[in-house]
Amino acid sequence: MIMLIIGASNATVSAVIYINDDYEGGEIQFPRLDGYTLTPKVGDIAIFPSNYIYEHASLPMKSGTKYCVVIMTDINELGHKGGY
Repeated sequence: MIMLIIGASNATVSAVIYINDDYEGGEIQFPRLDGYTLTPKVGDIAIFPSNYIYEHASLPMKSGTKYCVVIMTDINELGHKGGY
């Protein structure tokens, strides 16, 4: 896995763009949303708030390699200082 992490995250919005779907497993699960699980297809974009309600995890891979682009941005129209 290749990751680029710059500084601490104060993101308010997160997005994941799925580049491929020729793998098994690796779904994204949101435990606080009744365990909602997204099985993405190539080209899908998952966009969600960056807060504890949308805490998420990538489930274990069963086969293949998952490629995705993760974007975290601060859309701070309310002027908050973090502490979600």
